[in-house]
Amino acid sequence: MIYETIQLHPVLSEIKLVAIGQTQRTYISSNLSAGAMSEYRPALIICPGGGYLTIHEDEAEYVAMQFVAQGFMVFILHASSSAPYAYFPAPMNDLENAIEYVFSHTDHYGIDPGQISILGLSTGAHLACSTYTKYKLKSIALIYPVLSLLPLLELSTTEENTTYEMMFSAVMGQPHPSTEKISKWESISFINEDTPPTFLCLYENDHYCPEEIAKQYEKCLYKKRIPHKVISVSSKKHGTPTVDPNNNWIQAYVDWLVSFEKSSGFDNK
Repeated sequence: MIYETIQLHPVLSEIKLVAIGQTQRTYISSNLSAGAMSEYRPALIICPGGGYLTIHEDEAEYVAMQFVAQGFMVFILHASSSAPYAYFPAPMNDLENAIEYVFSHTDHYGIDPGQISILGLSTGAHLACSTYTKYKLKSIALIYPVLSLLPLLELSTTEENTTYEMMFSAVMGQPHPSTEKISKWESISFINEDTPPTFLCLYENDHYCPEEIAKQYEKCLYKKRIPHKVISVSSKKHGTPTVDPNNNWIQAYVDWLVSFEKSSGFDNK
């Protein structure tokens, strides 16, 4: 088993990538076709949740091991978190550095450069889809995503919990930023013709991702003709990525990648 830590910052050791993968040099083919074998494998950069205040390692490691078992080389990003380090766009810069590292080390890890994707969980999904990159990604997967920070602003004013105020202080320098300031970091505003094919896994009754916002995001993907797939998962709580036979979003994502390669990839269902 490969388990390596790569520092992404010259001073802050907390900003890093954790690389996890199988050691053998023959993998399931990078085109994910059943039965085919190759010396090169797909790669996945995971952006964990944590509200830009911490990194939910257990959440990310669970997901990572599911994909390692399917032949992926996986990289868990520990981006800038908490004040003053998480002030936007610092986490986005960390993700761009992580993407650059993976693309520049494809031979080292036996990665097919045409099969590199990003997967974001919760606020990690916000990070994933709010980062511009010069590299061509295979896909982006957004799992129980925070697509907008505006609902969190509302929660910060209606709940006694100070977590949301702490998050906004970390990423925007003030506990109650203006809606105009937050709007600059709305995920939907980052969708353009270069947005990678997108897989959305929405949890039912998730107040961190209201249905209206998810529909707006999907509608924008459709208008920009970005290949995408949206699934809804029931009976799951935000922040719990575990799968079961009735709610296996991981297999649904892998199956979508396979079907995407066999077709035009444009799927608005």
